[in-house]
Amino acid sequence: MTLIVAIANQKGGAAKTTSTCGLGAALAERGKRILLCDLDPQGGLSDAFGVKGSGGELFGALYRRESLDSLVVSASSGFAVIPNGPLMEGFVPAASTQEERESFLKDSLKKSRVEDFDFILLDCPPRLDLISTNALTAAHTVLIPIILEAPSITPFATLLQQISVVQKKWNPGLSISGVVACKVDFRDNQTKEILTWLKSSRSDVYETVIRKNTRLSEAHNTKLPVTTYAPESSGAQNYRALAEEFEARHTKQFQKAAN
Repeated sequence: MTLIVAIANQKGGAAKTTSTCGLGAALAERGKRILLCDLDPQGGLSDAFGVKGSGGELFGALYRRESLDSLVVSASSGFAVIPNGPLMEGFVPAASTQEERESFLKDSLKKSRVEDFDFILLDCPPRLDLISTNALTAAHTVLIPIILEAPSITPFATLLQQISVVQKKWNPGLSISGVVACKVDFRDNQTKEILTWLKSSRSDVYETVIRKNTRLSEAHNTKLPVTTYAPESSGAQNYRALAEEFEARHTKQFQKAAN
């Protein structure tokens, strides 16, 4: 079974792209076959791996509900990536008038060789638009990175509402993998208070937290995952721990699909 994972949070700067890169790299170290799909027209994920896309190719393939196989490129680090770019901004207005507009990505993935990968990680844009809705409709599960600060709470609640809408209307099998705290600095009292509140209000918060670490931003600039750029850094170690916990959570899902 290929597990399709939407990595989503409507708030910008919530470490979605960093988590897509870090988790993907750490899962690859564990022997998993990974495809990273950049769904953000800003192309942050593409830039992090040094691959370029105009966004027009992805726009066209999705709009025609075609296979995405021809869009997969190999980054210098060896990762399979579907790049994106600014032309993808036109997808939402173009697709909004179409029937079954929530299922463009799901339909394209059905025609693609998804079985070549163990995990497909969808890096969503920082807003709950039609692109994000397509990601949630296509995914088996959603991972939610969150920054432990007060302005993050309202967008987090809004995302949960949107996930509920998608589950009711288009993807009843969508699960929430969990919430992972990112850019954590335990010297900050507010950070500790919000993490305590989060764990008391939800049972799906990952035990692994991603600590604030400059190596993560440096890795982006080198076009390498942090596990390669700074393998002994706390950022690399945190994402390895997250990958182990993530895989353990979804082992039963894999076993159920195999039976």
